[in-house]
Order: sequence, then C-alpha cells, then structure tokens
Amino acid sequence: MLTRTHSGFCSSHDATGDARRRFEQLVNSIDGIVWEADPRTFRFTFIGAQARPVFGYPLAAWLEEGFWEAHIHPEDRETARDYRLAQTRSGTDHGFEYRMIASDGRVVWLKDLVSIDMHGDEPVSLRGVMVDITERKRLAAALQGERRKLQVLMENSGHGISITDGAGRILKVNRAFCAITGYQPRDLIGKTHAALHSGRQDPSFYRGMWETIAAQGCWSGEIWNRRKCGELFAGQLSVTRVPDETGAVANYIGIFSDISNAKAAQDEIERLSMFDAMTGLPNRTFLYDRLDHALRIAGRDGHHVALLAVDLDRLAHINEVLGHHVGDQLLEAVADRLRRIMRDADTVARHIGDEFVIILEQLDDPQAAAQLAERVLEELSHPFMLDGHEVAVSACAGIGIFPEDGQDPSILLKHTEVALHHAKGTGESGFQFFREEMNRASQERLQIESNLRQALTRNELRVQYQPQVCLQSGRITGMEALVRWQHPEMGMVSPARFIPVAEETGYIIDIGLWVLREACRQTRHWHDLGYAGLQVAVNVSARQFRQHDFAGQVKRVLAETGLAPACLELELTESMIMQRPERVVAVMNELRAIGVTFSIDDFGTGYSSLSQLKRFPIDKLKIDQSFTRDIGTDANGAAITCAVIALGNSMRLTVVAEGVETGEQQRFLVDNGCHRMQGYLFSRPVAAGDFLALLEQQAAGRGTA
Repeated sequence: MLTRTHSGFCSSHDATGDARRRFEQLVNSIDGIVWEADPRTFRFTFIGAQARPVFGYPLAAWLEEGFWEAHIHPEDRETARDYRLAQTRSGTDHGFEYRMIASDGRVVWLKDLVSIDMHGDEPVSLRGVMVDITERKRLAAALQGERRKLQVLMENSGHGISITDGAGRILKVNRAFCAITGYQPRDLIGKTHAALHSGRQDPSFYRGMWETIAAQGCWSGEIWNRRKCGELFAGQLSVTRVPDETGAVANYIGIFSDISNAKAAQDEIERLSMFDAMTGLPNRTFLYDRLDHALRIAGRDGHHVALLAVDLDRLAHINEVLGHHVGDQLLEAVADRLRRIMRDADTVARHIGDEFVIILEQLDDPQAAAQLAERVLEELSHPFMLDGHEVAVSACAGIGIFPEDGQDPSILLKHTEVALHHAKGTGESGFQFFREEMNRASQERLQIESNLRQALTRNELRVQYQPQVCLQSGRITGMEALVRWQHPEMGMVSPARFIPVAEETGYIIDIGLWVLREACRQTRHWHDLGYAGLQVAVNVSARQFRQHDFAGQVKRVLAETGLAPACLELELTESMIMQRPERVVAVMNELRAIGVTFSIDDFGTGYSSLSQLKRFPIDKLKIDQSFTRDIGTDANGAAITCAVIALGNSMRLTVVAEGVETGEQQRFLVDNGCHRMQGYLFSRPVAAGDFLALLEQQAAGRGTA
C-alpha cells in the first residue's frame, strides 16, 4: 500500500515488495520528475530520483525549506510564487513554465503538471511532474531567430513540429510529428490541424488559444489530440507566431510532445495514494475522506451511519506456518468476499494490517449494522482455498453508530475500534456495539499500560506468598509466589487488571523474570533462617516460556540466589503446554534434569487429553478453584475434583487444591486423598514478613493462622 508521510510517498508496513517495486518502476519510467510539496511553504516532501541527474543537487537538498524558490531563475521567482499561491487559493490545476538553475549553472526550463488536493477550501497537498522543456524552448527560440537551421532542427528533434501558413494550413511536419500522430505528411499537407481534434475541447478553448497568440505572439498549454488510429493522447503544445518583414503573419510553428504516459503515471500515483496496492480497496486516507463525506450527508438528511471494524484472527499464524504469500492471498480473498456482500452505496476499506472497515450509509435503523455484521462473520467463517491449502479463519467486529457514538470521523472510528477490542476480548467470533463503559475501560487499560512500563524501575511491584499446606499434617510445605502492583495513585492494582495487559504488551517477560528472581532470593533467605524444606511455586507465562533461552534464565537465577533447584516449582497452564508440545517437553526436561519441578495450574479448565498429558514431565496437578468451590454445593464440581485427585494418584503426582475456604471443603479433600491445599481457609497471599510470622508461629507449636 502506498501512503504519503512527512517524507512523501513510501511503502507501508503491510505493502508487498512487488507493490513497492511497481511504484519505483512507475516513478522511474515517467518522462519527468515526480514531486510532492507542502502547499503552505512550497517545501518539497518528495522528489523523484530523476532530479539528481538533471540538476546535480543531492536529493536531500530538495527537501530543505526554501530550496525551490532559491533555485528558480531570479527573473521567474516572483511570477512563479504568485502562480503557486494562486493555485493553492483557487484549487485549480494548471501547468506553468519557469526556469531553474542547475548545480553547474545551467538554466533548465520546466513545465509543471500540478495536481492539488483540497480539503474544503484548504489545500492539503501539491503533487506533480516536472517536465524538462529546455529543448523545446531552445528550439522555439532557434526557429524564431534562425530560420535557415529550421530543417536540421525539425528532423532531429524528438518533439513533434508543424509549420503552417498564416491561414493555419499545414506546410510541413517532421518525423516526430508523424511518429506521434500516426499521420504521414501527405495526409496533412494543405489541411488544418482539425484532423487531430479530439472533441474534448470545446470551441471556446480554441478561441482563447488564438486570442492569446494574436495578443502575445505565442501560446503554451496542454491539449488533447487524436491519433490517426483514433486513440486520444495528451500533448504539451507551444504555438508561436512568425511575422514577415512587414509584421504580417507569415507562419505559425507548433511544437508538441506526447505527455500521455506522464499524465497516466500521475493518475496512477493518485490512485495508489488512495487505494491499497494489495487488495485494491480504499486505504486509510480514502477511508477518512469517504467517512467525512458520509457523516456530513447524514447530518444534513438525518440518517444514521454505521462503521464496522472487522479484524481477522490467525493471520500472523498463517504467515508463520504457510508463508506471507498465503497471508497476502487471504487478505485479497477476504476483500473479494466483503465486496460481494456490500451495497453499492457502502464502502469497504483496508484500514491497517488485517483489519477492514465498512461504512454503511443512509441507515434508518442502526440494527441493520448488526445484521450486516452477522452476515460478514458468517461469510468469513467459510474456509478459503489458498495455494492448495484449505485455510479457516474467524473474525470479530466492532460497531460504531453516527451520531450516537461520535459526530466526527476520528471519534467515531476511535469508538468503533474500542468496540472491536472488546469483541476480540471475548475470545469468540462475534461483534460488539460501542458503549461508553467500553471507552472508560479502554482508557483505564491505556493508563495501566503507560504506568506498567515503569512499574519495575519505580520499584512498585511486590511479591506476596500464599502458603501451601499438607492436608494430613496441617503444616506449611511451600508457597506460591504472586505478583502485586502497588501504584502510588491507583493503589493496589488487581492482577486481573494488569496481568492481561502485561501479557499483551510483552512486559510480562521482564516482570516474570523479576518475580522469579525475587521469589528464589526470598526462599533462600527463609532456608537460611532454618526453614529449609520450603518449596516456592512461580507462575510462568506463555510468552516467558517461549523465549529461546528460558531454561538458561532459570539456571542463572538459581545460581545468583543460591536456591537449590529442587526447591523451585514452575507452574504452567494446561493450554500453554499444548502449544508446540515438542519444544515444551524439551525445555521441561532440561530444567528437570537439574532438579526443578513442574506443576499444571488450573487443571481441568484446558483441553489436553490424558494421552498427551502423560508426555510431559509433571510433578503436581493443581485443581482449579472453580471446582473446589463447588464442593458441598454442586455434585458435578465435586465429582470433577474426585476425578482429578484419582488421576493424580494413579499417575503418582502430588495433587494441590486451590481456593479452599471452608472446613467442609477441607474434609472432603482429606477424605478423597488430596495431598495439599491453599486458600483463604489457611491464609490469604501475604507479604514476606507476614509469611515469616506464619512460619514462626508454626515452629513455636501455636498452630496455624
């Protein structure tokens, strides 16, 4: 996808290499220098590489403010600036001829083909192509002053040249004229140029041209002509009046060049700046324009506008497994399906990456947006055949409604993105309408993300320890290390609020390593105080575990803190170990070889089968608290708890029950052979000092808390 930034045209992160190469080939094939400039300062923000051989200046120099005006020929500066100012005020597109000074002092004549982007009455961008017309200017001067050289110049020029008499009848044309138009001299001699007329200019155009020639002696501008084969082409034409000795018109000399390729390239650049190169859909720039227009019309007519943001799932996984070319094919196929189900009045755009945005205009009932969202998600749920692979994806959608959810494009799009984020957060394919509470939650998430980045450096994180108790003896055998965040303004931030953000942003890697080091250090300290049998359990996130040197990190922490490996237990989730199980087993075996033990946390909530579970070197199963809490109230929960205990005993694993809060739950676990428990019945997670007090209380024989 081609976008415009502060440095001009460039390739966005999601554009293909082929699209970039096509753009570079396009710019380099133009018979002229492609440029883009700020309409307020006339500072170039992009200049084609062709400028360097023509003028000799480094391309970076063109991007400096004031470069254009400083290098215009002194006689043309005032006129050129007045012309540019008039363009930006009127919003009209014209060409203008002027001179610039090359680095070696040469004077280069230029013709600017300019396109202006307007936003209301304000110019947004100037773009164009500089055509070097030095040869044409030199030729025109030579034709006026040195008629005896006319024949040589005409036949060796690459520009089409025709000479007429005072009545406009053609006397002579050169080879380039014939090559461009397809006519031979015998087809034209004695006739006027009417044979070339395209029909795209009305009689007033030609009247104005001849009035200028009569008043000024010459005329220059763009004109559309027709070749002999009937094809239209754009030409840059100069007509000069040649007087005889008495001052009467003897001849008219026309010099023109075919600028069709340059204009086509300019049109293509314009198209690429507004459309995604991969899918052909409107890009983000065009989306904002269309959305702004739709909202203005809806505000005037009293209609609703719905904005749907649709995000694909698993694109990154498809790129990784099947290759980026398959991922690109998927985006193209999704774009095709979305086009097919849209009304002609609606707009489908590729927003960023794997996200598409749909504008639904002139809605009387906002519920129509929900119906479309259901249809879109249903359409995208069907598999795609891509490069010989059957590829299945799912999608989520967020919906924002004008005017309820925002009355300008940026706010409406922001709120639609918030709705999409919440739809993705459900973990299922579905859609969400925007609600203000979503916005508040998103703002809170941004606040958490912003502060979490500095939580470690500001020493705001804490580790608390929840005892694990032997159900037979009632004594503390170990503890689970749990991270807490004490923010100076937000207070104690719940792990449920900041851990998902840490996972998503990647901060969990640094936080997890810090917790591991702190838990090992503290445990070794308690060992030194005489509580040598304690084993600490530390949760490991999927992002932590996937690091290529995770096992090495654990070994280094153990060496730094002096904790015996057998006193460290790493807690993994059931769903985590099922991702790339071969690598998981390899890392577990490497650490188990030195004595580190492993437990499966929240067992029973994942999707592993028993045949898969036995592959992993596991020492403990932890029964999820959702099952423990059902003891005494739900027979199914109690049955699952019994099944997990029986499974653990049969596999010779230690079974730990989480979330034990009542004596009834404790008795049930003891009666059914569970080994250990942790929960509020014994103790909440506490700071290191309070945990030491529990150990001292137990050692003194005063029982437990």
